[in-house]
Amino acid sequence: GKQYHSRSRLAQQQLYAMCTRSSDIQALGNSELTPALLRFPLLCNDRESRDLVLSKLNQQGIGASKMYQRILPDIEGTPLSDSQRQKAYPNAQIFADRLLTLPCHSDVNTASLSKIATIFKA
Repeated sequence: GKQYHSRSRLAQQQLYAMCTRSSDIQALGNSELTPALLRFPLLCNDRESRDLVLSKLNQQGIGASKMYQRILPDIEGTPLSDSQRQKAYPNAQIFADRLLTLPCHSDVNTASLSKIATIFKA
């Protein structure tokens, strides 16, 4: 209940603050999102920097994720017409290439947040 939401909110606030101090990472969420998120969305400058940050975070056991690795037309089973599937969606592809999510649930502790901060500063 309340303890879960307060710990999750604290993680959100700290992740947001870290992003505001980084020129390489942009927060898509803010520190006041309601309800509290389970994953905090970020955009990196490009796919290469996203993949590098992802690798470093996961080497530290953070549980970062690319979340959406492909755009909808490239995902089998999405209800799109053939013409929709054949179109190019460059902005969606750029977004998918840059998206990174971090856990911000109630089990994210200060040690994990410290590791994230260290990686963001590198």
